[in-house]
Amino acid sequence: MVLPAWAWPAFSGALIVLLAVDLIAFHRKAHVPSTRGTLLLTALWAAIAFTFGVALTIHYGSDIGLSFTAGYLMEWALAVDNVFVFVAVFAQFRIPPGPPGLRAVPRDYRGYCAAWLVHCRRFGA
Repeated sequence: MVLPAWAWPAFSGALIVLLAVDLIAFHRKAHVPSTRGTLLLTALWAAIAFTFGVALTIHYGSDIGLSFTAGYLMEWALAVDNVFVFVAVFAQFRIPPGPPGLRAVPRDYRGYCAAWLVHCRRFGA
């Protein structure tokens, strides 16, 4: 599959905007997230990913669209699995529930950016 020259810069820009929206709009202040708010944000991000998968299917065919969807669902399953690990570790060490704060957020986004750079280098973008 050959992508046009604008595809990677457009994808990168969209990713940066989405990460900024997530950090600034949804996680501006430290608070204990509600179940309703968490489900709404999960539905929002899943809808964005679903829309992207549909766009891939329309523009590049069902093989690419289904590959994206399978990868997305696999990553989502692994993320949910990690939640159970966090719950077990927090319960073991008796860490009380509370707002996570923003100290860990820059570390998380540095990891996302590093993974993106590795991906771009690996696939020649």
